[in-house]
Amino acid sequence: MTNKKIVIPTLIALVAIVAVAASPSVLAELGMKGHFKHQMDLPDLEFSEGSILVGENHFENLENVIPITDALNSIGDGQVLQIGLKPVQEHIVYGAKVLSDDTVFGVIVDAGTGDVLYKSEGKSIQEIEEKIAEMKTRFAEGDFGKFHGMNGDYKKFFGMHG
Repeated sequence: MTNKKIVIPTLIALVAIVAVAASPSVLAELGMKGHFKHQMDLPDLEFSEGSILVGENHFENLENVIPITDALNSIGDGQVLQIGLKPVQEHIVYGAKVLSDDTVFGVIVDAGTGDVLYKSEGKSIQEIEEKIAEMKTRFAEGDFGKFHGMNGDYKKFFGMHG
């Protein structure tokens, strides 16, 4: 039978490590910016008088947000793969991933005015598939950035037996 005096503190430590490792600063250090990458690479966006500030509480100004259908109409051509509200540069925006001509673009729409504030250069589907294949290979080989050698064996990593 497993000793609760060992398992519970180990699980708490594991949760703490995962929480710290998933923080934006740690992910940026590891080169795994993921979701936060778009905010780090953006130029200063030009917001207008109708733009909505985030405020102290991310939800306090949502009643002023334009309908999602208006944001979709602002994007124009292409198939919207993903869209959602998010805070960017202290304003509320719609962030979208759009597919057009076998290329995926990031698009930022002002959630107050409907103006397109930014459109990324985009990546081809082939480029994305190659990156996914590379990541799958690295993961299968146990390459997790600076966390080499664990190979998914958390019990060995934390000195647990059984």
